[in-house]
Amino acid sequence: MKEWLIRIGLVLGAPLVFLAAGEGALRLSGSGFAPEFFIDDGVDERNTLTTNDRFGWRYFPRQLARAPVPAVIAKTKPADAYRVFVLGESAAMGFPEPAFGMPRMLEALLEAKLAGRRVQVINTAMTAINSHAIVTIARECAALQPDAVVVMAGNNEVVGPFGPGTIFPGLHGWQQTTRFGQLLSRWLNPALASSEWRGMAMFAEHRVNADDPRLESVYRNFETNLSEIVRLSQSAGAKTVVIVPPVNLTEPPFASPDGKANAAFQAGRLEEARDLDALRFRADSRIQAIARKAGIEVRLEPEALYEHVHLRPEGNYSVALAAARALQPAIAEWPSREQMFERLALTDWDRWRMESVIVSLLAQPPFTNQLGAAERLAKRRAVLDAMPRDGAKARESYRTQTAAHAGDYVLKMRFAEFLREAGFAAESVEQYQELTSLLPGNKALLASLGAAWSDSGQQPEALHAFEAALFLDPQFDLAHFGKAIALQRQGSDADVDADAEAAYRAALAINPDSREAANNLAILLHARGSRIARENRLVEAMELFEKATAAKPDFAEAHYDLGSLLSRQGDTGKAIPHLREAVRLKPDFPDAHNNLGTALARQRDFAAAATEFEAAIRLRPDFAAARQNLERARKAAGK
Repeated sequence: MKEWLIRIGLVLGAPLVFLAAGEGALRLSGSGFAPEFFIDDGVDERNTLTTNDRFGWRYFPRQLARAPVPAVIAKTKPADAYRVFVLGESAAMGFPEPAFGMPRMLEALLEAKLAGRRVQVINTAMTAINSHAIVTIARECAALQPDAVVVMAGNNEVVGPFGPGTIFPGLHGWQQTTRFGQLLSRWLNPALASSEWRGMAMFAEHRVNADDPRLESVYRNFETNLSEIVRLSQSAGAKTVVIVPPVNLTEPPFASPDGKANAAFQAGRLEEARDLDALRFRADSRIQAIARKAGIEVRLEPEALYEHVHLRPEGNYSVALAAARALQPAIAEWPSREQMFERLALTDWDRWRMESVIVSLLAQPPFTNQLGAAERLAKRRAVLDAMPRDGAKARESYRTQTAAHAGDYVLKMRFAEFLREAGFAAESVEQYQELTSLLPGNKALLASLGAAWSDSGQQPEALHAFEAALFLDPQFDLAHFGKAIALQRQGSDADVDADAEAAYRAALAINPDSREAANNLAILLHARGSRIARENRLVEAMELFEKATAAKPDFAEAHYDLGSLLSRQGDTGKAIPHLREAVRLKPDFPDAHNNLGTALARQRDFAAAATEFEAAIRLRPDFAAARQNLERARKAAGK
C-alpha cells in the first residue's frame, strides 16, 4: 500500500516539479515580468520599493498598458511617517496631469496641518483599470503599514478589464502572476503584443446598452471588490475613505443607438441620459449608489470637471479636502485652494498644457459623436487660444517651490517635464539626472533624460540614456524612437542613417500603429533618397522613395520625387499614379502639377497635360517652364 501511495505521489507530483523547474528557469533567464505593483528599486542600501511600470501587463496588451505614477516608498514605514494610499482610475490618478491631481492636493493639505509628521500620499491609481485590478493593488498596500487609504473608483467597471464593454483580450490575473503563465498567454493570444494606445476612441464600437443583462454581474463584482478593498485596508489598521466618483451630467451621452439617451438629455433628464448611455465611461447611478453606501459624496459643479469625469485642479482640491476632513476630523481649518495651488506650483502654463490635452481628446471619437460636439469643441479651442502661458514666470514658480521642498520628487518630475516643454533643455537634463538617481529602474524617466540630452545637443549622452532604457525593456518602443532621433541629430552619413532607420523599424515592429515613427522613418528615407539622387544613383534613390511612401502613404513629396524619377527614367506608366497622388495629397504643389503634365504629355494625353500645366501656373504665375510646357501641349492638341 505504501509503495502504491509513493507511486501515485510521484505521478501526481511530476508535473508540479516540471512546472516549478520551468518557472525557475524562466525567472533565471529574465523571461517575463514581475507582476507586483510595488517592486524593489534595485538600490540595496536604501531598502525601498518603487512602482512597477510593467504592472499593467497583467491586465492589458503590453503596448496598451498604462504605467503607474512613479513613486518611492520605504519597505518599513518610518516612525514619524503618515502614509496614505490613493486607489482608483484615471480620475483619481489626476489625468491629464497627476502632479495636480487629488492625491497631490491631499498630500499638500495633510503636510500643511500634520506638523512633525512625514506625510506621504502614494498615488496608486491608474488609467483604464477597474476594481478587479484595484483589489490586487489594495492587497499590496495593506502589507505596507498604511495609516489611511482613500478609494475613488467606479468609472471603468464596464469598459475596464473583464468588463462587458472592454476592448482588451481576456487576461486572467492568476496566469500573469507566473512567468510560465505569461509565456502561455502571449503564445495563445498574439494580440497581446500589438496596437497603440488611442484612448477612449478605441471603445467606440464596444457598446453596452442599459438593458444588457451582463450589467448585473458588473454591479455585483463592483460591490464585492469594493467591500474587499475596504476590508483589506481596515484589517491593516488603515482609516479608509471611499469617495463616490464624481461625474459630469451636463456632458451629453457618448452613444445613443436607439435615440433614448439623447432624448433624455435634451429633455433635461440628465441622470437618466447618463444611465442610458451605451458607451459607459461614467459611473452610472447603480455604481454611485454602491460607492455611496460605503463612503462619502462630494458634489461638484460642472465647471470643476474638464469633461465627463476628469477633474480640474479646483475639483481635485474639493475632493482632497473632503478626504482630508474625513481622515482628520479634529482639524477645523484647512489651507485654501489658492495656497495649495501655489504649493504645487500650478501655473498658467500648466493650465494651458492640461487644457491642450483635453481639447485634443475632445477632437477624437467618441467625443465627436456627442450632441453639439463641433460647437463645444470650437468654444474650447477659442478658450485655449486665449489662455496665457508665460514660460519664464512658470520657471520661477517651479524654482521657488523645488527649493522650498527639496524632497518632493513629484514636483521635481513636473519641473523637469516643464523645462523640456518650454525649451530649457539643459536645465531639464539636471532635473532628470536627479530623478533617475532616485528612481534608477524607471525606463520612462531614462527615456525622458535621453530626450532632454538630445534636445540640448548632447547626442552621445542621449544615446547612452536610451540604451539604458532599452536594457530595462528591449520592447520599449519610445526608447527606440528617441534613439533614432538622437542618431539623426548626431550626423548624416550612410552608417548613421542606417542605424536610425533600424531604430525606427524596431519601434514600428513593436508598435506598428505609431504614426510618429512611420512619419519620421519616411522623412529619413526620403532625405537619403534625395541625397543619393543628387549623386545620380537613381535606382537606389527610387528604392528609398518607395520605402518612404510605404512608411507614410500620405507623404506627397515622396510620391512626387518617386514619380519624377520614374518619369525621367522613361517609365511613364508607373510615374503617373505617384504624381497624381502627390497632387491629390497636396493640391497646391506646382512642381507636381507640372511634372504630372509632362508625364501625361509623353503619353500624348495633351488635354489632360494642359490642365495640369494651367494648375501649376495658377499656383506660381512666374513658372516659366510650366508656361512653355502649356504652349507645347496646346499646339500638340491642335488648339
